[in-house]
Amino acid sequence: MNGYLVYALVILGILIVGYSVTPYHSVFLGLILGFSASFLNLWTTYRNARIIGGNHSPSKWPSMLLASLGFVFRIILALAAVWFSLQFPDHFHLLAVIVGLSLMYLVMLVDLIMKSMKAKEVKE
Repeated sequence: MNGYLVYALVILGILIVGYSVTPYHSVFLGLILGFSASFLNLWTTYRNARIIGGNHSPSKWPSMLLASLGFVFRIILALAAVWFSLQFPDHFHLLAVIVGLSLMYLVMLVDLIMKSMKAKEVKE
């Protein structure tokens, strides 16, 4: 998760620089909103996997209940980002929010490809 945090901060920094340098403020704000929601979705998935995979006693049932509602929380978060862009179309570009929601998956795909290439080099 720490590697994804570094990637996310770098991408977020690039998006903030793009917001401040270019005249496309609504596009970059939409990308920032979507990417932030996407990163929160990844963090929620990571947290829930740690809760479910860990050894929790029955007294930890509230955390298990929250972990079981993780999918619902991720859907609500994505819908909230899209709703936010629909409520404020002057500030957030809708297509940019949708692209921003998928950026974290692109980061995970690139990371997976890089790790598999590195593992292939070690084998040889």
